[in-house]
Amino acid sequence: MSEEFDDNGAPVASDDESDGGSSSATRSSAVPRSLRWSQCVRNLTSPLARCVRAWSRHAASRPLAYALLVPALSVTMMLAGYYSGFELVTSEDVRWAPVGSKTAAHGAWVKDAANGFSKNPRQAVVVVHAQGKNILGDDSNLAREGVERVFYAIEAIETSPGYEEVCAEANAFSTFCNFYGVSRFWKNDYGYFVENSGSDRDVVNSLSATKFPSGLEVHRDVVIGNNEFDESDLLEYGESYVLYFLLPGVETTREKVYAFEGEMIATLAKLRDEWEDSDDYFRLDFFAYRSWDDEAVNVISTDLPWLLLAASLLVVLCLLVFNRRDSVLARKTLGLGAVLTVIFSLLFSYGLLFLVGLPFTQMHPFVPFIVLGVGLDDTFIILGSYLRTDPRLPIQERIERTMKDVGSAILVTTLTTVTTFSLGALSSIPTIKYLVAYAAVAVFVDFIFQITFFVALIALDERRIQANRTDCCFRRRASDPIADKDVDCKRQAHVADRVMSRYGKLLLKRPVSVAVILVFVAMFWVFAWSTAQLTQYFDFTEMLSKDGYALGFWNSWNNYYSANGEIIGVYFRDVDFSDSIVRTQMKSYVKELTETPYSSGYPEWFWVEDFERYGTLENSTFEEQLDGFLKNPVFNELYGNDIVRDSGGNMTASRVWIRLVGSLNKQVKEPVQWLNIMEEISSRQEVNQDVDEWKFFSWNYPYLPWDVYRVLPKEFAMSVILGVTAVTVLAALFIPHWSAAIFIGVSMMMLTIEILGFIQLCGIYLNPLTHVVCLMSIGLVSSLCHAQQHLFHNKFTQHFFQSDGGLCDACHFEVSGDCIQ
Repeated sequence: MSEEFDDNGAPVASDDESDGGSSSATRSSAVPRSLRWSQCVRNLTSPLARCVRAWSRHAASRPLAYALLVPALSVTMMLAGYYSGFELVTSEDVRWAPVGSKTAAHGAWVKDAANGFSKNPRQAVVVVHAQGKNILGDDSNLAREGVERVFYAIEAIETSPGYEEVCAEANAFSTFCNFYGVSRFWKNDYGYFVENSGSDRDVVNSLSATKFPSGLEVHRDVVIGNNEFDESDLLEYGESYVLYFLLPGVETTREKVYAFEGEMIATLAKLRDEWEDSDDYFRLDFFAYRSWDDEAVNVISTDLPWLLLAASLLVVLCLLVFNRRDSVLARKTLGLGAVLTVIFSLLFSYGLLFLVGLPFTQMHPFVPFIVLGVGLDDTFIILGSYLRTDPRLPIQERIERTMKDVGSAILVTTLTTVTTFSLGALSSIPTIKYLVAYAAVAVFVDFIFQITFFVALIALDERRIQANRTDCCFRRRASDPIADKDVDCKRQAHVADRVMSRYGKLLLKRPVSVAVILVFVAMFWVFAWSTAQLTQYFDFTEMLSKDGYALGFWNSWNNYYSANGEIIGVYFRDVDFSDSIVRTQMKSYVKELTETPYSSGYPEWFWVEDFERYGTLENSTFEEQLDGFLKNPVFNELYGNDIVRDSGGNMTASRVWIRLVGSLNKQVKEPVQWLNIMEEISSRQEVNQDVDEWKFFSWNYPYLPWDVYRVLPKEFAMSVILGVTAVTVLAALFIPHWSAAIFIGVSMMMLTIEILGFIQLCGIYLNPLTHVVCLMSIGLVSSLCHAQQHLFHNKFTQHFFQSDGGLCDACHFEVSGDCIQ
């Protein structure tokens, strides 16, 4: 009499056993405690396993409907999401500002138009240099020509299409569309330069002045890079002339300004190429606000061929795995279907998240390759198990047995991967939250499509084989009838199966097992030491295209310009600016900030200092004094955009700019220390006591990545700990043996440390990119560990419940005559 089994693989009691009762009691008492745990886990997971099998059987019974419905649904969802909710986020504060931090709150206030400050200008910078040589030439014989090259750059900007439209309202005292650099010694007028600079000595004398003709004081390090002056205070050496050009940053003119920037960059690039082609002494480099977007496009276009090559290799691998020498038994078309399964899952998941309004960033192109790897792995497992079933059974029965064999394992690995990715949602960094959300949803949707759409494709492909039609050319029948083929041909082992079988037998040999364990223990300690050396570092120039103009600019900026530190705004708001005590507190706050080792010094231009020196008038109100102060063209140019007044003339906010040392540009430790010191100084200011929103604070865009550096180590450690803990708990809940949780927990801990140690040995540092990569690596590795343990223990316990001989008869493992338990 044949024995029946339930959904968990356990035998169903026969009538004789039910009547007697003694057999069941004996069997229950013979079950070890470890297998009672296993049975509880199987009872817990059996409803999910039954759902997977039922859904797959339904797809196999109606394969054509699923094969048409899933693509249509995926494309529809993508179109609906793209046209209704797609949002490409490029703003640094939206992508990187840690949620809930002071940096994020201050950045939101600064950029809010309601605060009264004009929109931060879109800055363009031009550097004329001599590749590290003296910009003046030997004995200053090239001083005049060097400045003339600066005017050539100005001419290139002013003749670029769109300049007149963008700068139509600018004048000599405008902040926007005005040049700040050595050209100001000649009023930014080339004609004036020609008339008043007949010799190199005249040019040197002008460059050595301490004030511009307008009366504005000269900040020498800002306009002449790496300068040196002789005992007579005459310029004798410099490595670059730096020219600043500000464009309006308001939204109403953004499209026009953006288009003009493109034209300006093209014109300057042409001028740069002319100088280089003529092997000139001088070189030209430039950078504009738009350059960040241009570089993003350049990097993607440069990397796209490599990404397509990687995707093509995966497709070729898939075709090789699905191929057979026999034209009927070959399944190359099914291999393409496996790739389409992943593509449709990406379309559906992306469209769904577009529809709910989740932002899309420039880091999201990484997600398809992760999902492609996970999805193709599932297709290999499903098809491999299907080919091991009896080909004489109906297709629906074979699919159900396949899902009974590997469905639970794929479900568990999917839940593990999704859970690990979802832990990234706990991060305070928006980009990481968005990225893991897309990855987690895509992996889960891919699982749904694997057990439905791909199963439907298997059923359709099996019908083709049964109809004796060749692969790829469905209309042409094979020359030899399928009936003449040995039925076992369909079950022939793939070369990968044979290789892994031999590998498994070799690995089970005791000397080999001992050697492998010793090697991996040694590797663990080496990588543990390497992990301890892991540090944070991020050089944004590594993300620039190697042949683009941006990289050349930043190299010149860092090498030939000493005043290349970040410019930081110090803000004051919601205080009584007419009170001299408040103004004293403002000066004291700025002084404390600039006395830190990370500041280049007290600002040369601070409206409070100049106001108290020149702006006070007897028998007049503060507002009247401020009116008179800003009527001065020099002070209006310097401070007009840094003083905010309401409709009644009352000052509501102000700011001053300080410069940090240039070494902070490529460091991580120092910017984090600056943020901590700055916040400590700000928190102890009297006006900031017992208030939620600080009245004195400093901020600028570099604070966003610096704040990420500050929170990243803690969040990374939290993600690793929670990730290992989560996969261990899932192992205890879903794998039918208590030892699996221990094996997976220990394995994940070792593998995580080895991953971190390996990237450190490769010279890769901890930064937001490696944070995301490591988090996803943990998810993928945990998926593999879960699959191995689940398949092993599922077979192990199933064999026990289906035999009377216990574990020894099931697996033939003995140690000193006792069964392994």
